[in-house]
Amino acid sequence: MHSLLRAFRRDKVRIPGRPTRVPQGVYVGGGRVLTTTVSGQRLFVDARDLSLSPGLILDGSWEPHVTRALTTLVKAGMTVIEIGANVGYFTTLLGRLVGGQGCVRAFEANPAVFDLLTENIDINGLVPFVRAEPMLVCDTCGERDKPARAASWERQHAVVRRGGRNRQLTVPRH
Repeated sequence: MHSLLRAFRRDKVRIPGRPTRVPQGVYVGGGRVLTTTVSGQRLFVDARDLSLSPGLILDGSWEPHVTRALTTLVKAGMTVIEIGANVGYFTTLLGRLVGGQGCVRAFEANPAVFDLLTENIDINGLVPFVRAEPMLVCDTCGERDKPARAASWERQHAVVRRGGRNRQLTVPRH
């Protein structure tokens, strides 16, 4: 138990076996920035996002304590499921950790974010063993209305903005 708690320490993340990389980002058009994480994944992020993107662009990491825990606990050949994958920071990290003998399934309900997720899986060469699913994962069957909040791109939010107004997003649940 002590080693599990130690995995969640909240200090700077350094991925074992990888040199420390200076995070960098470049605007590539279409409201997207291409950046590099501390563990070497390349990620497209939304330039308009003010929650996740700044940390990824400036620091090269997101939730360092969770990143540390995952790098400690996830091993090659494992099967991992990520719910609320967003642009794929953890998805691509998990893909590198499980390797070609493992499997990662990532779920993301927001269509705009899902497109970035699938691009990020592709540019990191993870397509054979990492798959993204465009759906909301819930504890009951049926359809669910998810409040659409344009100001938030945080994980687990289905966000849609049409014509400058927020709207409710109905996402089929599987």
